[in-house]
Amino acid sequence: MKKGLSILLSLVMLLSIFTVIPASAKEVDVAGTGAVKTRDEAVAWLRSQDGAKYDFGNFTDIYGRYWYGTQCVEFVRAYVNWVNTGDPWSDTWHRPTGNGGEIYKNSLWGELGWSVLWNSADLVPQPGDIFDAPGHTGVVISSDAHTALIAEANSRNYDPCDGDPVWVHQINWRNNGENHSHAAHHYIRPVFRSIVVPPAA
Repeated sequence: MKKGLSILLSLVMLLSIFTVIPASAKEVDVAGTGAVKTRDEAVAWLRSQDGAKYDFGNFTDIYGRYWYGTQCVEFVRAYVNWVNTGDPWSDTWHRPTGNGGEIYKNSLWGELGWSVLWNSADLVPQPGDIFDAPGHTGVVISSDAHTALIAEANSRNYDPCDGDPVWVHQINWRNNGENHSHAAHHYIRPVFRSIVVPPAA
């Protein structure tokens, strides 16, 4: 009897490792990316952030300067946390960083397996990419080579002390000078939770 219960318990534990997919399911999760959110979920979350405020209250950059209020980097920090844990306030981003324009140097990207891409004339940002521009950063919702829908904080009434809330709006990448806050010099590309559609039976 004990042997039978032991075998049954082992089978239950083994089956609990795998995700149970109902027969009608059209998607199967692929584990191993480290992120808990898909790209589509990230796009939906970004669209919902218009007017949101993220102030972590302890944002000190790599130069030891303390920044108050809803800074652009703090929104990106919330986004990174959310992609990796599902909670924008859980701190995946657990280190000081430069201000917008310098976050591409952060060692976090290598630890997460995210890519840092140098901008070029033929690079089209993907949904969910973080852009890093002179003194500023934000996240791409959709883009082509010329225009993009983005989410960014502290961009309408820039204030190094208080900042302003997230703004979801359209921009033009190419009509800005190289020192403009939307003239991205780097993009950081997340690794999202992957979804595959299984082959038809």
